[in-house]
Amino acid sequence: MRTLGIARALRRLVPETQFLFLTNSDAPHLISRDSFPVVKMLSPKPGPEDGRNDEARKINLGVAQATITRFDPDVIAVDFFPQGQLGSLAWIGQHRARKIFIAREPHPADPHGARRNAQIEAIHDVIIAPHRPDEQVKMETSKPVHYVGPILVRSRDEAMPRSQARRALGVPADAFLVYVGFGGGGRPDIIQSRNWILSVCGRFPQWTFAVARPPLDYGPPLDLGAANAIEFSYAPLAECWPAFDLAISGLSYNSTAELLHQGVPTLFVELKEPWDDWARRGRMITDAGAGLTIRFGDEEALITSLETLASASRREVIAKAARDMIPENGASRAAAVILEEARRIGIS
Repeated sequence: MRTLGIARALRRLVPETQFLFLTNSDAPHLISRDSFPVVKMLSPKPGPEDGRNDEARKINLGVAQATITRFDPDVIAVDFFPQGQLGSLAWIGQHRARKIFIAREPHPADPHGARRNAQIEAIHDVIIAPHRPDEQVKMETSKPVHYVGPILVRSRDEAMPRSQARRALGVPADAFLVYVGFGGGGRPDIIQSRNWILSVCGRFPQWTFAVARPPLDYGPPLDLGAANAIEFSYAPLAECWPAFDLAISGLSYNSTAELLHQGVPTLFVELKEPWDDWARRGRMITDAGAGLTIRFGDEEALITSLETLASASRREVIAKAARDMIPENGASRAAAVILEEARRIGIS
């Protein structure tokens, strides 16, 4: 979503730019939907790394080398995995392009942090950090770091009006609508969190709980088990946040940034996440008054927080603080960094 947001911003700034996406994602149609060409590599098999991805790693390396060599880009922008998810980009330091790494805040408990930093140093020329300078996020790197703020696939002014968004989602036009979502896949802890929220729906019979089917969940229809809960599917959901009166969400990077930017009053549920510091993000939101945060399993806090969000005046205060916390989309600033790096190698 971040690289897609940056590409959209670049296309607006320099329409003649040529793009090519190379991805492991199982949702490449989201890239094609925005009219960008995409090459789909093999996705890693779920579970512990024990050699089960060796064949995919070999295939992806060949695909990446052939694709990048043939396309011969001036700039290569890589997100999250410095060498690509299965190491398919470990060799790109040899390519003439300027290499830009989009690096979120490092998790303090990441056991692979030192190795990740070494990979960044060996391959990439510049770091784009999707954080505000005042967040006090420190990147352990000798490379130049540009703090551009959260990078979003859609800005506020690109979202649909409320009535249009509800039609697009296929949800009731006149309901008090509560978004429920915890990420893009079907991990067991995410399913458990969703079911925990659904277990209290009966306490709020006047609300409609709209449960998002994750874009990477291709299973059968969800068993919601609540009369006032419905399932919907739409991506990118950033276009449709105005449809919701409030939200219950995990603290994953993209959805959190989108909810704050769009000003959706949100109850954030903190889970344990090995690659992302959800606890720190939750504290920042709470301190700014931009949302409510609870820990998974605290049912008393869940009920109390939802009762708090039943107040229209309270939601209004939270919505304003949320919008103030992320007033702009950092994609345009990230695009400007990439254009500057292109100029360094003589591309105007």
